[in-house]
Amino acid sequence: MIRAILVDDEPLALIYLEQLLQDFDAISIAASFHDPAEAVESVSDIKPDLVFLDIDMPGMHGMQAAVLIQEQLPDVEIVFVTAYNQYAIEAYEISAIDYILKPIQKNRLSKTVDRLTKIKLQAAKHEDSKSDEKYIHCLHLLQFEQNNEKPHSLRWRTTKSEELFSYLLHHRKGFVNKETLSDILWPDVDSKKAMTSLYTTIYLIRKTLSEAGIPITISNMGGHSGYALELDGYLVDADVWEEAISHLQPPDEDNIAEYQKWLDYYMGDYFGEHYYVWAENERQRLSWLWRNHAVQTAQYYAGESLLTEAIAVYQKMIDVQPLNEANYLQLMKFYDEVGEIDGIETCYRQLKRMLLEELDEEVSEDARQWYEGWKNRLKGQL
Repeated sequence: MIRAILVDDEPLALIYLEQLLQDFDAISIAASFHDPAEAVESVSDIKPDLVFLDIDMPGMHGMQAAVLIQEQLPDVEIVFVTAYNQYAIEAYEISAIDYILKPIQKNRLSKTVDRLTKIKLQAAKHEDSKSDEKYIHCLHLLQFEQNNEKPHSLRWRTTKSEELFSYLLHHRKGFVNKETLSDILWPDVDSKKAMTSLYTTIYLIRKTLSEAGIPITISNMGGHSGYALELDGYLVDADVWEEAISHLQPPDEDNIAEYQKWLDYYMGDYFGEHYYVWAENERQRLSWLWRNHAVQTAQYYAGESLLTEAIAVYQKMIDVQPLNEANYLQLMKFYDEVGEIDGIETCYRQLKRMLLEELDEEVSEDARQWYEGWKNRLKGQL
């Protein structure tokens, strides 16, 4: 059962939403509020799983209320219910799970409830399955997770220590020759000094892991000619993610929550914090797989007329892959469909700035023509 509270300053709108939700067995209405400030004060006692929240309210704006509620209950889900579509960008910036326009249609609300139910079910299954699991994260940040604690980074003694550990993790299915390691990490140092640096760095890695209580070991392999990581049951997030998406059928109403889960699981590119040259091929491969997964997710949402969800997917795509111009163009097209003028302008300016600053390039002809065509259409409507 999902415990929900409802917040709307309009009494009739609140009653109508209550009546609609009474038909859904998965939802239990814990409280209703006309005053958003009162709702904010009460959530720590009620501890809802879900908040249906109007946006345009006197006294306290719905966006402000959502932030204050999330500060008290970080895991609470927010669904905005509003008569205005211009707040869609802000809604997804604070991780709202849905954005429903008034007047609320029961079939549209049903999709929201179904999605929430599946997310809660998957979260419960995930918590049960990971209780004894340990993870190494390398999608964007190198972090460690064990004992159900939040992922955390280690304080490596040197940057070479972190890179050497990362390189061994990259080759986790085998061992790496010492000469290869010295050539990769100390290419401009004579072989004797490079080998000394390698031995010192291996010692520092072992010491860092030991002090952090992480039972991963570095073993001598091949007659002491190389090294290999012994992961002691740790799972690598890149492996977990790729295995999960490889078993997904094409997106539909039954598995779209899984698609969204694994879309969000991908926190960034493979060793993306450092962009090691030796990781580039694997980084590109995983990045392509993730983009394909994200596009499928967005296409499903668009096909179901869930355009705000599709917009949220492309916003994340831009966050993860900011150099891909196609992401900006498709996001602008979705903004056009929902009449989000400010979103289009912001997105186009962001695209121009990114291309100029990062690649020293101008916007492509396709994107420029689409934007100019949209501006002309907009002028014709005024």
